[in-house]
Amino acid sequence: MKEFNSVQYYLTDPTFREWIEKPTEELETYWQNWIQKHEGCEAAINEARELLLSMNFNEYRLSDVEKLAMLRNIEAATASASPAFKPKKYYDLSFFLKVAAVIAVFVVSIFLAEKITRELPPESLQVEHIVKSTTAGEKLTVKLQDGSMVKLNSQSKIVYPGQFNSMDERRIKLEGEAYFDVSKDTARAFIVDAGNISIRALGTAFSVSNYPGSDSICVSLTQGSVIVSDHDKSTELEAGQMACYNIAHARLVRYDWLDRELTGWIDDLIVFKNADWNEIENKLERWFGVEIVNKASGEVWDYSGEFRGSLDKILKSICYAKNLNYKIENDTVTIY
Repeated sequence: MKEFNSVQYYLTDPTFREWIEKPTEELETYWQNWIQKHEGCEAAINEARELLLSMNFNEYRLSDVEKLAMLRNIEAATASASPAFKPKKYYDLSFFLKVAAVIAVFVVSIFLAEKITRELPPESLQVEHIVKSTTAGEKLTVKLQDGSMVKLNSQSKIVYPGQFNSMDERRIKLEGEAYFDVSKDTARAFIVDAGNISIRALGTAFSVSNYPGSDSICVSLTQGSVIVSDHDKSTELEAGQMACYNIAHARLVRYDWLDRELTGWIDDLIVFKNADWNEIENKLERWFGVEIVNKASGEVWDYSGEFRGSLDKILKSICYAKNLNYKIENDTVTIY
């Protein structure tokens, strides 16, 4: 193959690069005459043109600083060539090969960087993830950037992107318990990942309970509709319904009512329904941020009640029903 029919010939020619990047009338005339005089060179010229245009970074979205740095490196590699416009000038082949190798490194680097970027999952391209959490005895209301509101119960955590950049979803991860009042966006579903299930909504209000160590993960829908899914099954809920995923049996079940035990906390109500001691202890410790020591462990607990108010008021009612006593010292409650 003749030298002027190779791509590297044109990539290493400063006047060719100048013609592609900053064309002038003089350069246009020169290179059009060149094409007419050198039969068979047009394919190599077109390929070299495409490579140089790709290095203008329009496709790869590099910053201006990156563009400038890379162009300076290329120019440094070709600095030994005559910078003046000398159409009749020819260069030593070894020089062409050296400079072509430098340019090839830059071209390959760009293509590899773009390939890696395209193959990364969308989550990894997000600049920031925000974590909001509560401790025992604490509740928190969070407003998301799309206008949705999240109320976190005690000992709970949500993780979500600082910006919902996805074109088709707004995704949040939940550990613990939260109430979601979702702003409607017909183009982007609002998705909550909670352990073994996910909840998909557009504009609606629902609560999710996903505390570690619980037997089940439950979704209670108060407004609108949602789709609750595990790995094998999906079920649609309407307002006033709930769904619970039994972790031990990997089973998702829908119910046509709401359990006040699961939704009372939204209205600052502590609700017990035929509760055993472990349930009472866990809920009170989580709600008020205390440690409870039960010295009446032989007592049989099957307790129901609804409370709004102080820990002292709740303990007084519970212990009266069970003929027990209690004392509160700092953050420790003793029942005897």
